[in-house]
Amino acid sequence: MKRIVILLSLCVAATSAAAETVYLSDGRQIDGKVRREGETVFITKDDGKVVEVSSSDVLYVAGTTQHVEKTETAETTPQAGLADQPGVSSDDMTNVALGEASMPETFIWTYLRRGKPELVRRYRALAHDRQRKIGSTWLSPEDFVRRRAAVAERLADAAATFDKADDLDCDDDDVDKRRRNRQKHQKLMRVGSDQLRRAAAGWPDPLIRKFLLGAAELQADRLGQAIGQFRACLREAPQMAVFHEGLGLALMRDEQYMDGLEHLRKMVRLRPDAEEGVTMLREAIEATPGTYMNRSAFTAAKELADSLPTARRSRRNGDREIPWLLPGDVQDVDAHALPVPEEDRYVFRQAIAVPVGPNTLLVDRQAVYGALTVHVDLGVGKLVQADVPRRWRQRREATDLPVMLLDVPAAAFTSRVDAEAIDDAPPPPPTNATGVQVHAINLLAEMGSVPRVFATEVQAGQGAVTLLRGLAAGEATAPVFDAEGTWLGVQAGKTDPDPEKLVDRFIAIGGMAEVLGNVRSRRRSSRDDDREPIQTDAKVLLVRATHGERFQVDP
Repeated sequence: MKRIVILLSLCVAATSAAAETVYLSDGRQIDGKVRREGETVFITKDDGKVVEVSSSDVLYVAGTTQHVEKTETAETTPQAGLADQPGVSSDDMTNVALGEASMPETFIWTYLRRGKPELVRRYRALAHDRQRKIGSTWLSPEDFVRRRAAVAERLADAAATFDKADDLDCDDDDVDKRRRNRQKHQKLMRVGSDQLRRAAAGWPDPLIRKFLLGAAELQADRLGQAIGQFRACLREAPQMAVFHEGLGLALMRDEQYMDGLEHLRKMVRLRPDAEEGVTMLREAIEATPGTYMNRSAFTAAKELADSLPTARRSRRNGDREIPWLLPGDVQDVDAHALPVPEEDRYVFRQAIAVPVGPNTLLVDRQAVYGALTVHVDLGVGKLVQADVPRRWRQRREATDLPVMLLDVPAAAFTSRVDAEAIDDAPPPPPTNATGVQVHAINLLAEMGSVPRVFATEVQAGQGAVTLLRGLAAGEATAPVFDAEGTWLGVQAGKTDPDPEKLVDRFIAIGGMAEVLGNVRSRRRSSRDDDREPIQTDAKVLLVRATHGERFQVDP
């Protein structure tokens, strides 16, 4: 029989729910019925006593996906709308919800767009100190290090509890002793699971916190809660394979086989390089009852699994470990532990790229260099994995170009330039022209992920080429095309936290010869899947990159 799960929503005022566990920022946990009125959370305990706490002190309520955080007041959050500035209109850009922003740069660039440079000074200092906003509180690197250490201590406590449970002899010949040990074992398992939840609830970054809570609920077989947490993660970052993995595993355990297979299939599509993911998908296919074999989700999953090479190694320790496909890494985690990321938080960057080779894009260097994972959107939300650029491939030793090459083995592009002829016959720089189009997008995804295309004019003179209308503060390097769709070059991104360095700069194709000269056709590897690369004639493509931040404090 299917489980029926009731989720508590703290977003609705004056609501109530069955007894849950409330985890507070001071380390306390309170069991009881929970309701919220405004910014106050009321917890009615079993003895009838009511405990009142501020919603800003609530880390997590077991059984709900809602993380209660303070939000910025109207006094600190600018009104929506963009002030006029040269070359930019409020109709061109998606308004930024600063209450959800976490980076000082987001505030700097947004205030500059809104014509409020006097508000920038404080955020430049925060950017220099690498502070990040969690809820309405700015955390320093020291804060992240301290909180990570506290999570590690709680995880160690949980591990010790599970070890005690494993040491109990639940198969003793003495019936009474066996019964007592089994009762102790069950109690210790509940305590250990609760310790895992407390550890997860203490993680400072909201997105990773939701993921860890989902993993903790999955460990405790609280499948409804786990599904809710992983779904919440995917609403924020659908390109993260590990979130699809968690949701897929939870759905499969809950006997929602078709939805589970669909998310495990998406996991593999996003991380085809991870053999462990392919193995998990095949195991899920084998575990699916035969009555589902004719369903579209099953056939799609099987078709994908059959097209991929057989894993060179099987999963270790069987069901005792889960290989979590964390960005840039695969972490084998014991079933009674959590997949703790190496990073304190994830940052999502993006850029508009232009095809310059059969499998190669030219893209903003700051957006993708050193990322954990990079994906290219081929349309209709179809994301394919790109090779992560960790070494800048070019022929000359030094350059100030803001672009680099990105190899995408799973795609086949129609190049917008003859890269091999750049050195011998570079295209002439553009001259005065109207109807020129610029394809721009914010570097930071938290500022909005909707590309904007705006028209401008090329002005050439005195040995320089400029655009009459430039990028907005915070936008990544943008491809520029003439009225006929011919690629002219790029407008360098305006992504420095120093307002004085946010200048417009056009770079013609000929000025990027040192990078474009490295375009090459990628040879397919024996580890590639059997399918042909996906063809696209798009002149620009959206690139999404996941970066990690790990904070350290000098001794």
